[in-house]
Amino acid sequence: MDDKEWKKYINDPMWQIKSKIVIQQQQFEMWLKKLFYLNDALHKEYDLFYQELFIVILFQTITEGYSYLVNNLNTISKTKNKYWIDWHKRLIASIGEIKSKFSSNEFAYLEYRRHNACHIFQNGYEIIQDNGTIKKERRITDKSGSKCSKDLQELELDFFKVLDKYSNDKGYDDHFRSLLYPIINQLYSDLQKIHNDELNEIRKNGRN
Repeated sequence: MDDKEWKKYINDPMWQIKSKIVIQQQQFEMWLKKLFYLNDALHKEYDLFYQELFIVILFQTITEGYSYLVNNLNTISKTKNKYWIDWHKRLIASIGEIKSKFSSNEFAYLEYRRHNACHIFQNGYEIIQDNGTIKKERRITDKSGSKCSKDLQELELDFFKVLDKYSNDKGYDDHFRSLLYPIINQLYSDLQKIHNDELNEIRKNGRN
């Protein structure tokens, strides 16, 4: 296909919409594979590098991924594909269960750890900025997925309380890994069953 033909597709809004749907579905499924892999690997043996990746994957799954699933479910509920609907509902339920394990402070700290794994410095959390100005608030994500402003001094105090409770980052990580491992592991099994049930029905209908 030459450039002219590609441009024809690229300039077609319907092609762009269909392309986005397919690509985002594949991206989300790949993200889930990372979550399941890291959950299993860290259960077998602690690894700091894997732990940092797990925090990023987990936080984005239960925030950005949750919004994606809810929006998708509203659309696919009009279809007759019960397996695809069940797949979304099962994920949404598990994400809700995962988020319920975190207090508001612990969830805010998870977001901080996600940023810490992705950036060298955390200037956005610093009260004294590089230019000498005083920063009073930071926008954080709450458990509902909404953004809200939080006083930076209060946020710093909340983080100290979290670290005091778990002693250090590893204590925090160990605690939540032990809580979340069975939830994520069961989710994997349930999604596999939904997928296998769908394949079995397709094979059955194909023989009829």
